[in-house]
Amino acid sequence: IEFYCRVLKSSNVRGIDYELITTTISEKQLTTKLKNNKSVELREFFYCYNRLIGNFNALNRKIMRHSMLNLFKEFNVISITDIRMTGYKNEIPFYAHLFFVVYRISPYFAFRIFYKLNHFEIP
Repeated sequence: IEFYCRVLKSSNVRGIDYELITTTISEKQLTTKLKNNKSVELREFFYCYNRLIGNFNALNRKIMRHSMLNLFKEFNVISITDIRMTGYKNEIPFYAHLFFVVYRISPYFAFRIFYKLNHFEIP
């Protein structure tokens, strides 16, 4: 992960709407075994988020925050405690804290508002 973080930090990265690389997935690959693993995916996401978010332009920050919401929805993450239970010990972004404040009031409106805040179109 560190290698990719260094590359992304030193590059002018912007989102694209098509696949650059196609790979063959086999049952023996680590990627296949760890896919949909809540603990691994959340820990890796927040590690990368904290390492890279300060270097991203507005579009890429929206993409990262949109991805965060997708992970919360996919893995039914409803609190900071859920993130901590994965073993993640580092800083949790203020954005996530703010999301969960609104989530406690209304999960429906939390997703609706935060997805709207992070709506983006790839130029």
